[in-house]
Amino acid sequence: MARPEPLRILLSMRNFWYVRVFESVVRSIAARGHQIHLLTGHDPDPTGAWTDYVRFVQPAYAEAPILRDRAHAVLRPLLKRTLRAAERAVPPAPELAAADKQRQAWKATVAKDSRRLIHSSSES
Repeated sequence: MARPEPLRILLSMRNFWYVRVFESVVRSIAARGHQIHLLTGHDPDPTGAWTDYVRFVQPAYAEAPILRDRAHAVLRPLLKRTLRAAERAVPPAPELAAADKQRQAWKATVAKDSRRLIHSSSES
């Protein structure tokens, strides 16, 4: 049986201490010929902000607007980045692309005609 191609594996950890916890797993994976990349020093749970926000808008936290506002301040930029990335990932509909091309051609024509009109009126 053919040996499978080695994988490139990214392990994301909150801090470097977790490498000790997963040392046997990392060694086992490396022994099989896979490449292991460690990413440490960050929060690997990007949905934590969303979880906090959902929790702090509950009636039980009605008397804690500071917590809700703080969670909202963290969530808003994360949500904007996520939506922008999703928007860029979706290709435009062919009809929209054709309409945009037509609009750009129209703008160029109007600009050219305007320059010609201004030039001819200044010669008069």
